[in-house]
Formats: sequence, C-alpha cells, structure tokens
Amino acid sequence: MNPASDSELRHQRSELKEQGRFAEAIPIQKRILANAQQSGCIRDISNAWNMLSHLLQMNKQFGEAETAARHALAVYDEDKNQSLETLANYEMKLAMILAAQHRFSEAAQYGNQALEHFADFHDPPDEFLRLSKKEVAQMVELSKNSRG
Repeated sequence: MNPASDSELRHQRSELKEQGRFAEAIPIQKRILANAQQSGCIRDISNAWNMLSHLLQMNKQFGEAETAARHALAVYDEDKNQSLETLANYEMKLAMILAAQHRFSEAAQYGNQALEHFADFHDPPDEFLRLSKKEVAQMVELSKNSRG
C-alpha cells in the first residue's frame, strides 16, 4: 500500500462525492477498500466499508449499500478498542439504508442502538442528537404503520 496513492485516491473520491458524482466515486472507494484490506488495519477496513455504503446509498444502490454497511459493522466488531461513537455512526448508516428499503422495523432497531451509543457523546443533548432521535422516531412510526 502506498500512502501517497491512498491519499490521492481519497482526495479524488472526496471531490467526486462533493460534486454528487457518486457512481464515479464508488470504484475509487473500492480501490481504497482493497488497499485497506491489504493493510489489515481493522479501523481502515471498517471505515472504507462504511464510506462505500454511503456512496452506494447516495447512488440509490440500497441492496449493495446494506451489504457494505453490514461489512463495516462486522469488521468493526473485531476492534478491541471500539469507539462507541464510531459504532453509532455505522449503526445509524445501516438504519438509514434499511429505512430507504422500507424495512422500518429493522431500521428502528439499529437506529435505537445508535441513539444509545450516541447519548454519551451528546450530553447534554444537542441538535445532532435531537435530529437523530426524530429520524429514529419516524422509523418506529413507519414500522407500526406498515404492520397494519
């Protein structure tokens, strides 16, 4: 792995992402992921999977986004020094992807887990936590409505 080329790849991906050119950013992110996997660094691998899930979500490739988000969580589960805030971000990403697929019950479960983990970092509650709670409440409500 060449740190300079990884930095260049991340820069290219970020520029494309900012321009809303998600389809073009996805193959670059896959290269970043492959490099991270070669390095063996759990945090780099899980972060790469999480970013891939975000790009796929933004490109409306929800099935693939879900798979990538689940990989991010599975890899991060191996980290012995987990940050609950990072875990919460991964859980919320998966919740949003599941909600986009109208799988509100499962989305609400992941969303509620994320809120529990976020709470320690947003005490007293701030705007971020308030908005996150609102999103999860909508998932819960839609879950109830979809059950009939």
